[in-house]
Amino acid sequence: VGKVSYGSSEKANVTWTIIGNKYGTEMTAGKITDTLPEHLTWTKITVYEYDVADVKPDGTLNGTGKDVTKSVVIGSDKTKVAVDLPTPTSKVYKVVVATEIDLTKLSLDKVVSTDGKKVTYTSPDIKNEAHLTAKEGLDLTAVASTTVVGSATVTKSYVEQYGEIINWNIVYKQKDASLPAVDIYELPDGNQDFCTKDGTPITTAKQLQDYLQEIT
Repeated sequence: VGKVSYGSSEKANVTWTIIGNKYGTEMTAGKITDTLPEHLTWTKITVYEYDVADVKPDGTLNGTGKDVTKSVVIGSDKTKVAVDLPTPTSKVYKVVVATEIDLTKLSLDKVVSTDGKKVTYTSPDIKNEAHLTAKEGLDLTAVASTTVVGSATVTKSYVEQYGEIINWNIVYKQKDASLPAVDIYELPDGNQDFCTKDGTPITTAKQLQDYLQEIT
């Protein structure tokens, strides 16, 4: 299972849950490995131990289990999960892997709404494959996938008018994942020109940039 949440403007977090040995097979030198997808690194790994009786018919687990993180060996490579389980064992193990995605390196598909007010970005499937192996010849594979989604909207509304000066409000909102650099265009019709609040004409892009920085 992969569950996505969004952190900083350039990062997203995916928590992967791996359940191994749910039938309680006796294992020697059991190991759970997971080579993470490109652009992912793990930040925290937690390992829980369960009895076979804790496995529900749908494969999920009852309770929180026993935290055995300190009693297992976890590899140091941040791009690969490698957990050496207690040996021998016939317990069931849940490995919770917190990972971070570098959003700046993802290729995102863009869709713009028909009214032009919303843009949505979606990543391709991020597929993750975990393995459980043991000395007895056990070799099992589990696969999960998720996607990263981000969207933004821009709206314009009338604020007030005094004399020949009209104030407009433009709001840009971003949700979930950070998006690539966004350009917002304001194209006045032939009867309008940019000006400051006191009516001073703005005739160059530099003047507009300076004025926006001044008032924000």
